[in-house]
Amino acid sequence: MTLPAAAGQPPHFPTKGGVLLGMLLAGCAAKSPRVGLVRADGPGHTVLIESTGRTHRLVGGHDASLLHALHGYGLEVQGPKLGQRIFVREWRVTDGGDGSQPFVGRLHRHGSHWMVDDRHTQAQFILDPTSLEAGAGLGLMAHEGATVLVVGFITGPHRIHVVHWAALISP
Repeated sequence: MTLPAAAGQPPHFPTKGGVLLGMLLAGCAAKSPRVGLVRADGPGHTVLIESTGRTHRLVGGHDASLLHALHGYGLEVQGPKLGQRIFVREWRVTDGGDGSQPFVGRLHRHGSHWMVDDRHTQAQFILDPTSLEAGAGLGLMAHEGATVLVVGFITGPHRIHVVHWAALISP
């Protein structure tokens, strides 16, 4: 690209730094959080549908398969936007299907306790054993090491009674 030159002046070519600075400023301006419902349209194609009906394709980098597995859940994403694509830098699940914010993290065993390392709060939560042995939590223990989504209610300090769960990514 050549910019017009004044009479007697050589043509001016934009520098790489100027072009990169312009792209950076344009990208930073579009980083406002977007909230909507996740729709997984096919392998590697994940879309966020806002309440207005506007859609954005999510480009998730290392979290792409995790975002794809969140089909049907409410999500808030943040990152640079280019056209209809959002390059996801930060995200959190806002709705686990019942209006509550679920816990998302790695499922592991610590002694006799089953725990989830919640990525949103950076805290560990113990899963109530009565909800794992019967009812909604049945089968969750087979996914040790996986990234899971747990919907439930707090029954004590860092203790969750599981109402619903989903294995998002296996180890």
